[in-house]
Amino acid sequence: RLWGIVEGKITEWSGSAEKNLQSNFSKAITPGAAPAAAAAAAPAPAAPAKDAKDSGSKANAFMGIGIAAAAIGSAFTFLMKTLTSMSATAIWITVIVAILALMLPITIIAIIKLSRQDLGSILEGCGWGINMKLRLDSKLRRQFTYFGKYPKDAKGTPRSYALRWFLIIVLVIVAGVGGYRYYKHCKEHKAEIEAKKVEEQKRKEAEKKAEEAKEAAEKAAETKCAEDKAVAQKAAEAAKKADDVVKAAEAKTAEAAAKDAQKIEEKKKEDEAKAAEAKEKLAEAVTEGVKNAAETLAKTQAAPAPAPAPAPAPAQK
Repeated sequence: RLWGIVEGKITEWSGSAEKNLQSNFSKAITPGAAPAAAAAAAPAPAAPAKDAKDSGSKANAFMGIGIAAAAIGSAFTFLMKTLTSMSATAIWITVIVAILALMLPITIIAIIKLSRQDLGSILEGCGWGINMKLRLDSKLRRQFTYFGKYPKDAKGTPRSYALRWFLIIVLVIVAGVGGYRYYKHCKEHKAEIEAKKVEEQKRKEAEKKAEEAKEAAEKAAETKCAEDKAVAQKAAEAAKKADDVVKAAEAKTAEAAAKDAQKIEEKKKEDEAKAAEAKEKLAEAVTEGVKNAAETLAKTQAAPAPAPAPAPAPAQK
């Protein structure tokens, strides 16, 4: 009984999981199902007359066909959009998870039911007196499920479905290749759009950086011009100060030169006065000397002449 409760819970869980998966998948692949259903559920306008009943039914039929086609198209478009927005790895993971979500509960229930197979109940139904369960092992299962070889050209021989399966496999491969090419095309188109967006963003960033660089260059040029003006003004002020200093130095030099010239002139005058005084003194000395010489000469003439001096001896080498 406990095992029956567990089995029932597993069966209930698998059934609810399958229903939830089907409903979620239906909602995912049919985004326009609700509007379509609402439009389909909307009552058709009443016919003004009984003669227009057939035309109204035909119009409603065509409208229903159009709504169904639109819903299928929107579902296919949404499915392709969803697949293109996913990577190949995500698609494979989604498919594998969906298959596991569907197959795992069914597999568990099948294993449980196969393990509970009892040959004894069948034999008891045929009149056998068996009071125990006869479980089937793998060897007995192979014997009960063995198919014998049919003779060639015998009546009732099952037909071969190899061609059918080959066509199905070819169609699946073609559909897979087409879907993959379409997916690849959509992915490349999306990559091109993304690349264009990136290039446009880079171009805008480059233009913005160029504008910022231009503004920075203009500001730097203005700053440099202001600095140059300040430097030129300082240089002009320094030159003016230097001119003032030079003029002051020239004035001082001229004043010093005038003073030196005045000193030289005064010294020259003093030298001339000293020279005149010396000349006067020399003239007085000369006059006195001439006077003394005249007196001496007069005295000499009045006195007797002295004896001549002896001749000097010859000089020896």
